[in-house]
Amino acid sequence: MKMTWIIPIIIFIQCTHEIEEMQQPQNVYLTDTIYIEKEFVPEKMPWELECIDSAWTNLDMNVCSLECLEVADSVLEEKYNDILKSYEEKLLKTKDQDYVEIYPDHTESLKKQKQDFKKLSRKFKELRTTLEALINNAMGDARLTHLYRNSYILGIVENQIELYDNLEREIF
Repeated sequence: MKMTWIIPIIIFIQCTHEIEEMQQPQNVYLTDTIYIEKEFVPEKMPWELECIDSAWTNLDMNVCSLECLEVADSVLEEKYNDILKSYEEKLLKTKDQDYVEIYPDHTESLKKQKQDFKKLSRKFKELRTTLEALINNAMGDARLTHLYRNSYILGIVENQIELYDNLEREIF
């Protein structure tokens, strides 16, 4: 019983010690250089139309998604034509006799690449048609069928545009 007066003193000391630990400022030591980078803001793609933010009804969303898809299709078609034009220009250069002597197999290689590129485009169109049919069959007569289909197709068109960009950069 004689020791019971010590317990409140120990509790008091412990509580004041915890309060002191919470009140002590923490020392921050800067050892590394801090770099401030400009926030990355992706560029707006041509098919990201203003109607995306203003379409509220099903009809508006369906129409807007179709318009976005049509713009993306036109960009894809333009890239396709640009790549074909680049192949044609390279093939014209290979007709020079000096070029043929330096790179004898290059002409055939370019022709094969051009054929493969056209085949890639045809296969993409087949994939797209199949995907459209799959979505139409899965969605049936739902009100948002057109929106879903156009959104999925827009996604693969965006990927195809990126693929064409990469081919253009790496081949030409």
